[in-house]
Amino acid sequence: QTVNELKINNATNYDVDLKEMCEKPLDFKLDMKEPEVLIVHTHTTECYNGNEMTGESERTTNEAYNMCRIGDVLSDTLNSYGIITIHNKTIHDYPSYQGSYTRALNTIEKILKEYPSIKVVLDIHRDAYVYADGTKLRVAENINGEDVSQVMIVIGTDSMGLEHKNWRSNLAFGAKIQNTAQTLYPGLMRPINLRRERFNMHLTKGSILLEIGSNGNTLQESEKAAEYMGHAIASVLVNG
Repeated sequence: QTVNELKINNATNYDVDLKEMCEKPLDFKLDMKEPEVLIVHTHTTECYNGNEMTGESERTTNEAYNMCRIGDVLSDTLNSYGIITIHNKTIHDYPSYQGSYTRALNTIEKILKEYPSIKVVLDIHRDAYVYADGTKLRVAENINGEDVSQVMIVIGTDSMGLEHKNWRSNLAFGAKIQNTAQTLYPGLMRPINLRRERFNMHLTKGSILLEIGSNGNTLQESEKAAEYMGHAIASVLVNG
């Protein structure tokens, strides 16, 4: 498969070559016999424009409208390929937003202990920004005749001193997904965001964070994005 021009917003001091990472095989392989993918939500109650938002917080505990709904679409898509996926819907950001990542880490560690076969952890969020005039960030592209939320892959590193020996494996996985998604659905992907924080991605070689849409997007736009991402991720996992 041809490697597209892959754009990255690099907040670290590390030099990375996404094209080179894309051309190498994955650092892990699925056997398709046991649960191998885990979907979690550090910020479970994030939701979209027009969907049960509470004031300006843009959050709801209703699973039909928050990130659990997006996780369902992604999980169903991956499972349809025979990739056994566990979708955990634990709320980590309510009633307290502070400490969400610590609580999510506890959940991930517990599930990895129960299912040591898991190789991939997908933490599904949506982005957010409110402009000075009160309008919200909307990231969308018309794909196959309908508006679809754009997606940003976020990769954590050890740049702040926390142990994270897997970050280059995670970035290579993310680069392959970025490339495949751009090939299948041109315009779907925003640049990869390489961050100094770790974001709980140190536990597997296939851990990534996905920002599916933003607070200015609709749930419907983001459901379609989650379906498309499911096809792209499945393609990478099946083909290596």
